[in-house]
Amino acid sequence: MCEQRVTFTLGYDELKEWSLDKKYELFGQRINIMVGVSSDNIIFEALVVI
Repeated sequence: MCEQRVTFTLGYDELKEWSLDKKYELFGQRINIMVGVSSDNIIFEALVVI
């Protein structure tokens, strides 16, 4: 298995979600970021507090 460091920046707009009011909004202050091959094969997971 190959290992590699990846760095990226997430801005305010990238953390928003589509709301029931049909607009993008930032919900809460904790966001779970997951990286994986597919939704049922998560390799890395981190909780981000903003």
